[in-house]
Amino acid sequence: MDYQTFIDCISKVADLNLPGKSAHLEAAPLHRLQSLHQEIYQDQIQTAKQAAVLLNCYPKKQAMQLSLIQRTLDGGVHSGQIAFPGGKKDKKDGSLWATALREYQEELGSKPFSSS
Repeated sequence: MDYQTFIDCISKVADLNLPGKSAHLEAAPLHRLQSLHQEIYQDQIQTAKQAAVLLNCYPKKQAMQLSLIQRTLDGGVHSGQIAFPGGKKDKKDGSLWATALREYQEELGSKPFSSS
């Protein structure tokens, strides 16, 4: 996709009434649907760790580019996966936006591209 088409499309997303949870429920596996009705699941939501990712889209030769990382091969559950830069919110992060920016800088060694 060329970058200008991407910008034209993405700028309209904020005005959409997105389905959120109802769309998630349509695609969720059966065991997840069943757990949504259990009280223990509601407790897990309250104690879930907060995290954030940053989708850095930028133009290169008129085409839309996206920054991704490959996770370290350490034998963990996410080992070697291709992912968006991001991670767990630290106490020093004032917001999830701050978390996403910090993690991006830590993982890619630079600040994300800016349209300004």
